[in-house]
Amino acid sequence: MVIQSSPRRARPVVVALLTLFAVTACDVLLTTPFPDFLGYTDITLDLGGRIDAIWSGAGSIDYRMEVVVTETDDPRLLLLVEPPTESGSSGFQYRGRLLVFDADLNLLNTTAPLTEIDTFGRPFVFGPDGNILVGNTILDGNDGSAVETLPFLGLEGPGVTVLGFTSPPAQPDPSAVVFSLPAGEFTGFDLEWVRYSVPIDEWLQLADGILPILPPGNRPSSAADGFQVLSAAFHATDDQVTLLLSQPSVPRVVAVRFSLPALLDGTLGELVPSMGAFPVSIDADRPLDTHTTMDGFLLRRRDGWFDYYRWTPSGPLELVGSRQRIVGDRSFNRTFAFLASGGQQYMYRFDPASRILTRYRRWW
Repeated sequence: MVIQSSPRRARPVVVALLTLFAVTACDVLLTTPFPDFLGYTDITLDLGGRIDAIWSGAGSIDYRMEVVVTETDDPRLLLLVEPPTESGSSGFQYRGRLLVFDADLNLLNTTAPLTEIDTFGRPFVFGPDGNILVGNTILDGNDGSAVETLPFLGLEGPGVTVLGFTSPPAQPDPSAVVFSLPAGEFTGFDLEWVRYSVPIDEWLQLADGILPILPPGNRPSSAADGFQVLSAAFHATDDQVTLLLSQPSVPRVVAVRFSLPALLDGTLGELVPSMGAFPVSIDADRPLDTHTTMDGFLLRRRDGWFDYYRWTPSGPLELVGSRQRIVGDRSFNRTFAFLASGGQQYMYRFDPASRILTRYRRWW
């Protein structure tokens, strides 16, 4: 006698739970690590072979990406590639290289510092002569080759390029202005700035100064309550600078806008960053990605998303509507850069794991 057992029927509750999990998992996989910005992929470039050819077998490599732009010059995308520096019987040997691209990801040059003891670093800014200042190295603005080394500036903050003022005081020569806190400090109450101009063929330091962020009488007793410079943007239409600062102890991000002619003329007393304050935490020892534009700023949060904050059209730097989340990327090894100038609006992303450089069309 053979007894045939009938197949066991799955319980309705189990089926419902499995179906819910499958749908939810698919939704999470599609929207969390890989949101719909993938549909705006424009150009992809595999840099694996090029990087291997220069640093085959190198250990951990750090990457950093920046966009430099002026109103009249072609934008440049800079990818800083830094393997561990070698030191031995031959002494210090910096092995960092700077890959210079145009806005369409055409590689213009792979640049090394002029001497073994020079290194690349901040600031990254177009110079007044159309060349690019990277740390204390001047690059040719067309092909990205290194052309000159300046004395160390001591300033590692953001820079802006000024091509001429529309309001007094008149500026005879275009210049680049770099903003920073004192070298080696994460927070402070005094903003340092330096201006460079090119009347002939050389970069000449014309002026520098210290601008109080807060008046001395209104400063907290602890220096730990100070500020950190994040990024800056220059508004050529009204000669204004928007500066984004972090106050880690509060914690908050503050934004100020001031007249650059007044700063250079010495008539700007202090910043007093009360124009815009946003309750966003940024660690003093590890700032997340921030990108300031004339329309607002993009801030990369700990969960990997960029929040896009827009300014009011005029007046205080308050938000227009709610923040907009434009990209989600849980890997903090990836680096980003944004271009918004002259009708070109792109996001760039470099993935160290695949060593793929990608350009995305604007969708935010």
